[in-house]
Amino acid sequence: MRVLTLIFTLCAMPMMALAGDFDHSHAAFTTLLSSRVSDGRVDYTAIKANKELDAYLGQLEDVYDFDGWTEDQKLAYWINAYNAYTLKLIISYMPVDSIRDINWPLQPWDVSFIVLQGHKYTLNNLEHDIVRGQFAEPRIHFALVCASTGCPPLRSEAFTAAKLDAQLEDQARVFLNDPTKNRVEGGVLYLSKIFSWFGEDFKKGGGYRKFVNKRLDGASAATSESFQSYDWTLNGQ
Repeated sequence: MRVLTLIFTLCAMPMMALAGDFDHSHAAFTTLLSSRVSDGRVDYTAIKANKELDAYLGQLEDVYDFDGWTEDQKLAYWINAYNAYTLKLIISYMPVDSIRDINWPLQPWDVSFIVLQGHKYTLNNLEHDIVRGQFAEPRIHFALVCASTGCPPLRSEAFTAAKLDAQLEDQARVFLNDPTKNRVEGGVLYLSKIFSWFGEDFKKGGGYRKFVNKRLDGASAATSESFQSYDWTLNGQ
């Protein structure tokens, strides 16, 4: 029995070392995103034809605990995981015109296909139970991308702890200042439904209206608001 225990321990050591040496720059994901994403539009065909995504997912799957990780390192990990597994879901079911075509009539976000740290997850688990549930950061709604035109644009680089605050702020400002998603017109503030769906997440900072007013020119002068319909068409190239 002692011999078997020793063999098991020795076999596990490389895996544990790999987890401990995790690349917090997420360089493999940045390499993929920088070559396959342009202005938020994704070349899903090219991603499917190559093994870059699977190699990066393998890095995520080699992490078994967060011992010694900072909160920003953890949040960057989960945001990138959500976006990477969304890409995986799309290429696994291609061709599709919308993520909502997957697993119909059930929700695609309830497909249980993610295994991280010994647990099986859906995209909903990653978003609602972990990212929203464990981090009080409303700007995550502009970083998590659901493969749809109505979503915030997928960034051409991975999120990293070293740049996380600046990246999240940039994502929020870029999204808010895209007139196809948010704009002020005739005294009306037209907003993405993201602010309707997740308004509760902005309450700590004074509400989503205060959040928007700070980042969208003219928003504070609007006397009424309206939520726009959401465009679920695939954000492909």
